[in-house]
Amino acid sequence: MRKLLLILTFFTSLMVNAQLKPIPYGDFETWAVHYILESRAVGGQMAPIYIPAPTDTIVSNKAYTYADPKDMWTTSNGYVDFMGLCKTSLSVTPDPQGDEHGTACKLEVKQQDVVVLGLDVHFIMAGTLFMGRTREPFIPFGDNDMNIEIGVPIEGCPKAVVFDYKTNVSPDSVLTQCKALGKAKYVKGFDCPEVYCILQRRWEDSKGNIYAERVGTVQMLFPETTDWVNGFELPIHFGPIENPTRMELLQQWMHQRNSKGKNVPIKEIGWAAPGVQPTHICLSFASSCLDQGGTGHIGNSFWIDNVGLLY
Repeated sequence: MRKLLLILTFFTSLMVNAQLKPIPYGDFETWAVHYILESRAVGGQMAPIYIPAPTDTIVSNKAYTYADPKDMWTTSNGYVDFMGLCKTSLSVTPDPQGDEHGTACKLEVKQQDVVVLGLDVHFIMAGTLFMGRTREPFIPFGDNDMNIEIGVPIEGCPKAVVFDYKTNVSPDSVLTQCKALGKAKYVKGFDCPEVYCILQRRWEDSKGNIYAERVGTVQMLFPETTDWVNGFELPIHFGPIENPTRMELLQQWMHQRNSKGKNVPIKEIGWAAPGVQPTHICLSFASSCLDQGGTGHIGNSFWIDNVGLLY
């Protein structure tokens, strides 16, 4: 009996000491809607772009301004303005779920078909929700990673990511591939939603270069269709990881705006020593786990709600 009481006391202490902090706007009950007037050459429609943020409606082809400093979210939604040709993409939307979940964030793998100056253009879009900033309008050529900043400042060191989710995942081993011009192709492979979280300690040198040490890592695939799973806890692993298939160091695709106002690559140079506190968190939810641009399983969907960090 004494041993049982000690065990119960231990676990009660763990629950009391653990603290769940909701991420602002991570309940997805409020959204800003940014309406973009697309060019006549691609239809000339007024198209919405959704951002998890304080409720707002903006009608302008100017860049979206993150008005609330607590707003840490951005998405793969956005628009391209190339030589005056303006076109939007939309793969992340608010989705009402009824009394239990209110409005959730829905990420989809979609195919978009458009006629541009008489040419048929097709492309696959994966819905991605992540912590950072997106540059508008999107620059379609060159280093596409320059369009986004990955990660936001953080205080403390979370032990896990907590969220509710629902999935719709096709078991088919045939994917659709669209490379802009030309017909869609079909290739063998498997696609499913993915979540990853990276904790880093970042610093900037006198020349404006940004370096980082990896503090913590977690990455998980969601290969099956499920109904709502509430309060799912994804523990963060601290220190080196044994199987760095998608979480290797030196991820040069990650960028951050430095003190000089330039968006520069983050040079991740090693693993942080035990006990080092992170300065930034990179948290991403995606409807596709594939790195190949223009390839995915159309219709795969990932609903996210009530995102928080467990300390």
